[in-house]
Amino acid sequence: FTTSFIPTSGSTVTRAVDGADITGTSFASWFGHEATSYVELSSPAWEEDDFDIAYISSGNTNNRIRHNVVLADPRAQIRSNAINYFSYSPAVYNVVTNNSIYRAALAYSSTEAAFSYNGVTPITDSSVLVSPELDRMNLTKNAGVAHFRKFAFYPQRLSNATLQAMTEE
Repeated sequence: FTTSFIPTSGSTVTRAVDGADITGTSFASWFGHEATSYVELSSPAWEEDDFDIAYISSGNTNNRIRHNVVLADPRAQIRSNAINYFSYSPAVYNVVTNNSIYRAALAYSSTEAAFSYNGVTPITDSSVLVSPELDRMNLTKNAGVAHFRKFAFYPQRLSNATLQAMTEE
């Protein structure tokens, strides 16, 4: 993906936050309703902002699959027809500390989902509905000062043990 590189010679400039959007046939050619997404990133300001990290949607908030961190709390959501079928936020708050590496994996099929972050036992739900209307993905939507180290997308629902292992430090 093209970034917002600005060539300079001796002066300072501010650049926009990089983001990647995948839409249309570029998205539909590889997206399926069974998959696992993995993110690894860091930020000096987890405790100060709301970061949408990976956001798959139909162009509105009624249908989406979302990895995000809100004020240092990891979150995951699968929403279809304006109903939250899978929605996770931790019981213990401020689990992601500033300047630390955050690793998370969200796996889903047409009927179930699992989410693990930083090596915790996956949180699961067996009553999930993934919208057939999903048609785009955005990385770093409103991601503030988050720095991606890795993003991976697997076109299959990986096991809970694999999710936990891949998010361990």
